[in-house]
Amino acid sequence: MMKNDTSLAINLLSFAVNIFGEVGAVGFLPRHCDKLYPVTLIKVDPETHEVIRNEKGLCIRCKPGEPGELVGKIIRNAMNSFDGYANQNDTKKKIVQNCFEKGDMAFLSGDILLMDELGYLYFVDRTGDTFRWRGENVSTGEVENVLSTALGHVSCVVYGVEIPNVEGKAGMGAVQADPKGIDFSELYQNLSKRLPPFAIPLFLRMFEEMEETGTYKLKKVAYQKEGYNPEQISDPIFFLDAKQKTYIPLTKELYSDIVTGKYKL
Repeated sequence: MMKNDTSLAINLLSFAVNIFGEVGAVGFLPRHCDKLYPVTLIKVDPETHEVIRNEKGLCIRCKPGEPGELVGKIIRNAMNSFDGYANQNDTKKKIVQNCFEKGDMAFLSGDILLMDELGYLYFVDRTGDTFRWRGENVSTGEVENVLSTALGHVSCVVYGVEIPNVEGKAGMGAVQADPKGIDFSELYQNLSKRLPPFAIPLFLRMFEEMEETGTYKLKKVAYQKEGYNPEQISDPIFFLDAKQKTYIPLTKELYSDIVTGKYKL
């Protein structure tokens, strides 16, 4: 159900295998020949994940300590060639033109990584409309469709939020609905029938009315920044209690237990 970038993404990572077994690293790039290597990290906007270009209109390679998106130069008739998806729009989203030089192309992996001074790579985040939780990629669009349908086709957006000392980002949904009219146990049952456990939102934020826009990208960024602290947000927030198989109000005490690790996720 959750979308993975197919064989080319695997091929990109094969170029960056953590051959020395550095703890925590997901790969390694030889820094002494990085400009000759077909795989590298390029700078992207931290919020929109749009590619950042220099004055020549080319992508900018990341320096050690700078997070960036892993890309692979597309070389025809080679292991890292990319023939595209059946959907041409999806293909366009995964290719960046004029990456290292005019006329070339590179494949966007969707992974934000950070490289240290030695060349070891560390996972940071996923780009676009996905986030990573429990070691899995979660498609926000698919979760939005399921959540909206389960609540009677209401307006909603889904995004990932950070929990201190927990790997990845937990799912959170911002929903236009009155919590008084929701059977949260039934909602959980509906979600669990259509979503794998890792994709079910951990938090729900209820709005009386959500602003309707053509795209939810900026709205997601704003909501994501606001987080889920009930003392800083006036909207009702609910938390998924997996043991009770329902959503419960997120109190300041429960929030404290979650962020301090007292509540085991």
